[in-house]
Amino acid sequence: MNDIAGKGGNSTMEGNGLNSFQKLMQCWTTLAPYNAVQAIEVSGMADIAVWQRAANHVLEQLTNQKRIPPLPPLEPFEVWGIGTSSQETIVRHMNMPFADGQCPLRLCVVQDEKSFHLIVVYDHWLADSWSIRELMRCFYFQARDQAFTTEFAPLTASEQRAHWLQSGIQCLRQYLRHRRAARLNFIDPMNFKTGMAVRVLDGDSIAHLKQAARTHGVSVHDIFVTIIARLMGELTKKDRYARRRPGHAARDRVAIGSIVDIRKFLIRSSTTGAPTDQSLVGGTGAGYAFGVSLGFTTTLTTSPERTPMDELLRTVHRQHIQQKQCRAPLASLAALEVTRFFWNLYHEQRHHAIFFSKNLPLLAGISNVNLTDEWMCRTAASTFEIYNYFRVSPVGPLLPLVWATTTFNNRLTLCLTYRQTAVSAVQAEALIDDFAVTLGQFIKG
Repeated sequence: MNDIAGKGGNSTMEGNGLNSFQKLMQCWTTLAPYNAVQAIEVSGMADIAVWQRAANHVLEQLTNQKRIPPLPPLEPFEVWGIGTSSQETIVRHMNMPFADGQCPLRLCVVQDEKSFHLIVVYDHWLADSWSIRELMRCFYFQARDQAFTTEFAPLTASEQRAHWLQSGIQCLRQYLRHRRAARLNFIDPMNFKTGMAVRVLDGDSIAHLKQAARTHGVSVHDIFVTIIARLMGELTKKDRYARRRPGHAARDRVAIGSIVDIRKFLIRSSTTGAPTDQSLVGGTGAGYAFGVSLGFTTTLTTSPERTPMDELLRTVHRQHIQQKQCRAPLASLAALEVTRFFWNLYHEQRHHAIFFSKNLPLLAGISNVNLTDEWMCRTAASTFEIYNYFRVSPVGPLLPLVWATTTFNNRLTLCLTYRQTAVSAVQAEALIDDFAVTLGQFIKG
């Protein structure tokens, strides 16, 4: 059984090869780090030895149970004292590649006066948000000396691939659909240095969001995508219309990508490989395999900065309903397989860096939010009380700006990561402030 290598590594995953998205993510790591982050803020002073032992024990136990693939040994925790910025630590690690043969997980602790941040950095091809969140839950309970029950299913057989013709048709549809989508103007396409902006919305933001969604007959995700489309329309309107050439259609559409957990749609039987409805394996995650179970959808709006907010919201909602009905997140995996084939035809990194901006131009992306997941909220108060939890999504060739929305109790954390060659730190701070303000206005009606 082979260990997982770090950057560009391989995994047998107990007979389960990497899926289409994971393989494409590995291609991206040849250009720059593609690291994601999750963090919890815990009360008190961190006992590093306790957390280090807990993490090593959990990884060893889950590996022995064949619920996660075998990993190289975990590196010692990086520890920072009072006065260190957790945000700066996260940004530094997002821009720090994993070396070949290194464990694709890094853990850091940043101590504050009354609490500390436990930060988990991971090479994104290894696992998705749900997998790392579940892993962190196990770390937490083990550190508290409490028994934990993992919700990881044993690793199973490899994914079933779509027929090449079906994959090609899906890829062509994506290309044609995005021909009029706007692109961001990169100062240096080879610069993948990442920046980050964060806002925490306290109070009853989640309850108010749910109420606003019910009032309009939409989902909270619809509201988020609508606001992002409006903001990106405003940000790019001058450049979009200035670029119009005689005989060419204006790039007046704004394309926003949504990363979707496809566990909601499909799970493969470990015995037959046949598709099985997700509901059959439990509602809390029981039976879900560790790894990357993600697809994506895209939402296109025409001149969103000129469209009334209610009309824009209806357009976004209508497209999301259609995408759910045709199971678009699953179909996207077929397009990713073909995309990787064309990626491999290029040999120069510069061509790889601009590949997606030409063929699948997206201005921003958002990781879908789960408003019903209580995660750590159901744990009893202790010396390890959790104050907050948030995720940070990576940027790469596909998405120059990525929004990650995280809920904990009734608190909403907004995180914007961005390629510094696409927008400046000042623009990013303005974007996340405008998002918070627009969301507040929308909630108030």
